[in-house]
Amino acid sequence: MSSFCSGMLLEFDMARQPPLDRARALLDETVDVLRRNYNSLLGIMMCDLDGEDRAAHCVRTVILSLLVGLQLGLAPEQTRNLGLSAMFRDVGMALLPYIADCPQPLAEDGGEALRQHPVLALGYLAHDIRCREVLRGIVEHHERVDGKGYPAGLTGDQISLAGKILAVADSYDALICAHPYSASLPPHLALARLRDLSGVAFDREVLEHVIRCLGAYPVGSVVETNDGQRAVVVENSPDTPQRPIVRPLPSLSADVGRVQGFRA
Repeated sequence: MSSFCSGMLLEFDMARQPPLDRARALLDETVDVLRRNYNSLLGIMMCDLDGEDRAAHCVRTVILSLLVGLQLGLAPEQTRNLGLSAMFRDVGMALLPYIADCPQPLAEDGGEALRQHPVLALGYLAHDIRCREVLRGIVEHHERVDGKGYPAGLTGDQISLAGKILAVADSYDALICAHPYSASLPPHLALARLRDLSGVAFDREVLEHVIRCLGAYPVGSVVETNDGQRAVVVENSPDTPQRPIVRPLPSLSADVGRVQGFRA
C-alpha cells in the first residue's frame, strides 16, 4: 500500500486523475487481511516514524480508519468509502508542496493556506468522486466537535461519521510521528493526549472505538510490567485491550508473554 500511496500522491502532484479503481481494489484486499488478522497490519502503524512522509502517513491513517470501520460494524461499501476518504483526504496537501514540506512551523499566512487543503481536495476530486459520503469525509477530517476546526467550523452531529473517524486517526498518527519541529510521542501517550480532547476536539464514542482498536497500549509501546521488566507491545486484541502481548526488552529474544498489568 505504501508504494501505491507514493504513486498516488505523485499523480496528484502531476495533476492526473485519481486512481479510483486501483484504490478500491487495494482497500478491499486490506479489509480482508484486517478481518483475518488485524495485528498483521497493526505493525505498519509503527513503521517510518522518523520523518513526515506523506505516503507512510496516508497508509497508517487508512489502516486505522478501516479498523475503526470494522469495529463499528459498517457495511462493506461504507467501509470502502471510509477508506477512500482516508486515502484521498490529503490530496490538497499535494497541491501545496511548498507548505506541506516546510521544515519549520508556518507563519500565520502559510497556516491559513494550509487550512484550505480540505477544500482544495474537494474541488480537485469532486468531478471524479461522485459519492457524497467519500467527499464529506475528505473535507471534514479537520473539523472538531466543539466547532473550532476547519474549514467550515462544523459542530457535533454536523460532522459526518467519516469526518469524525478521520479526525482521530489523522491526529493520532501526527502525534506518533517525528516532525522537523516537534518530537514524536509514544503511542500510549498519544492516546492519552487525544483522550484529553474527548468531547472537545473529538467525538467521544469514535475516540473510544479507536482506543479499543489500538489497545490501551498500542503495538510498539514500551511498557513496564508488574514485576518491573521493560517490554515492547507486539500484539493486541480488541477483546482484551488492557492485556496486550509483549516481548521483553532489551534483547527481544525472550518468549512472548501476556502481561497482567502495567505500572503508570
